[in-house]
Amino acid sequence: MPRHLPPQLDLGELCLQALYLAHTEIARKGEEGRALITSPRPQDLSTEADLSVAEVLRDFFAEKKVPAVIYDEELGRIELVASPKYLIAIDDIDGSIGYQRGIPLFCTGISIYNSASPRYKDFIVSGVMEHNMDQGHGRVWFAKQGLGTFGYQGKAVQTSGKEIPDKQTLVAIDGYLGAEDSERFADVRRATVVRDYGCSTFHFAGISSGMIDAAMSTQQKLDEVAIGYPLIKNAGGFMADLDGTPIDDMPVRPHEKMGIVAAATEPLAQALLAMVR
Repeated sequence: MPRHLPPQLDLGELCLQALYLAHTEIARKGEEGRALITSPRPQDLSTEADLSVAEVLRDFFAEKKVPAVIYDEELGRIELVASPKYLIAIDDIDGSIGYQRGIPLFCTGISIYNSASPRYKDFIVSGVMEHNMDQGHGRVWFAKQGLGTFGYQGKAVQTSGKEIPDKQTLVAIDGYLGAEDSERFADVRRATVVRDYGCSTFHFAGISSGMIDAAMSTQQKLDEVAIGYPLIKNAGGFMADLDGTPIDDMPVRPHEKMGIVAAATEPLAQALLAMVR
C-alpha cells in the first residue's frame, strides 16, 4: 500500500469506486444530464452530466483524504492538499458528443500516479468504464502497476500482438483532426482499416484488450494519454510520440496535447509511423 495514504484506503479500490460513482451520477442525471452547458474549462462539448460527475469525483477523493492534485477535464487543476503526493487524471465523460446525442459509446477514465510530477511509467492504477445506460454499466478495464491489465469479470487481457499493418489491422484515428493533419495519415488509411469511435479512452482500452490494434492522433489530449498508457503498457503494448520516441520517461502533462501513436506492439507502431507524412 502506498505509504502516504491513510491505512484504511487502497488506491486501486478507490479508482474502481470512483468509476462506479461516475456511472451512478450519470444515471441519476437522466435526460437532464444531456443538456449542453458552458464548461468552466471549455475544451470540447460539455454537458450537465460532465460537470456533475466532475464535482462528485472531486468531492469523493477529497472526502477520502487522498493527498493529490487532480487534473479534471471540466474543473481543471485542483489541489486537495498543500503538498500533493499523487496526481489524479480524470476524464469525466469521454465521448460527450455521443452521450449528448444518445449514442451508447462513452466512458469515464481515471488514473493515479505516484507523485505530483510523475513520468508516464510512474503510474499506480488506471481504469476505464464504458457506460451503457440501458443495461447498466458496460465493460471495465483496469490496470495496476506490476499486476497487468484486466477486463470483463477481472480476466487478464493482452493486446492483439499485431506487428505488420494490413487490411485486417484496425486503427483508430482521431476524427477531430483538420484537413491538413488528416492528410498526414492518408497512407495509413489506405493500408489499414481506420475507424473513429469518438472516445479516446475506449480506443486505448480497446488496444489493451485486443479489440483495436492501434490509435493515432496529432493532437491527443494528454489527460487521456495518462489514462490509456497504463492499460496499454501493462497489456504488452507500446506508446510513442509521432517521432517514434517512447513516452515512458516523458513527464505527465495533463491539459496539454501532442501527437501520439499507441499500438499493440512496437513494430506495429513503427510501421505505422513510417507511413505518416
